[in-house]
Amino acid sequence: MWRFIVIIACKLANKLSKLTGHEGSVIGGNVARKLDKKILKKIRLPKYVIGITGSSGKSSSTELTYNILTKNGYKVVYNKEGSNTINGITSLILNNSSLFGKLKADVLLMELDEQFMKYIFEYITPTHLMITNITRDQPPNLPELI
Repeated sequence: MWRFIVIIACKLANKLSKLTGHEGSVIGGNVARKLDKKILKKIRLPKYVIGITGSSGKSSSTELTYNILTKNGYKVVYNKEGSNTINGITSLILNNSSLFGKLKADVLLMELDEQFMKYIFEYITPTHLMITNITRDQPPNLPELI
C-alpha cells in the first residue's frame, strides 16, 4: 500500500511542477525519496536495464541507443530531459510505473551522472553499462564502481 502512495505522490509532484512552468523531472523523485528512501528497490524493473555514463557524450549515446532499441521494437523508458541524478532517475522510474510498481517498458535506459552512479547502484543493478570516456576530473569513486 505504501508503494502505491509513494508512486502517486511522485506523479502528482511532477504534474504540479509542470503546471507551474517547471520541467518536473526531478521534484517527484525528491518527494518519493523523502517518503521512502528505498522506493526504487520496490519497483519491478524490466529484463534490460542499461546505464550510460562518462565525462562527455552521455546524452548523445543515450539518444542513439534509444533510437536503435525503439527501431527494433523495444518499448524504452529513458531520461530524455537529462535528469541523471538519483532524484531524476527516481522520477523517471516512478512516473513510468504502474500504481502497483511495475515499470511499463521492455528496457530502462538511464543516462547517469558519474557522481551519482554510486547512489543509484545502491538500488538498481544495470544489466549493461556503457562508459563513454573518463577524464582526470572524475571523482575518485568512479573506478571502484567498474
